[in-house]
Amino acid sequence: MKYTLSFGYINKVADNIAEVLVDNSATINNEMYAEYKDFLETHFTKPYAVLINSVNEYYLTPEVKLQLAKSKELAGVATVSYTNKNNKVIDDFLQVRANDKINLKQFSAFEMGRNHAIRWLELELSKMSANA
Repeated sequence: MKYTLSFGYINKVADNIAEVLVDNSATINNEMYAEYKDFLETHFTKPYAVLINSVNEYYLTPEVKLQLAKSKELAGVATVSYTNKNNKVIDDFLQVRANDKINLKQFSAFEMGRNHAIRWLELELSKMSANA
């Protein structure tokens, strides 16, 4: 199932896995982040996981970088990157949040990345459920 948001869309991979695809050249700001977070909390079973499919280039405002991936209900975030620019967005995010323990793993789109990312997210969800 595909849901359109103001900055892109979200595919429902499973009841607890969201795949996010951001529009090309979008800049994710606080309002868009709030829309995203509210959507996840109302449409997905908790705990949930997020797959960011970086087909397009996008940007995160500094404020969003500080908020992203803070939910206690978030088991993990997987990113699938297609270019070095996509990787740089994630690297910049991780650099800003270096002191936080964010469960994020990057995958290359050219090595069956989406499939590997979904399997990794399923594993992270099962770990979180086992520890509950």
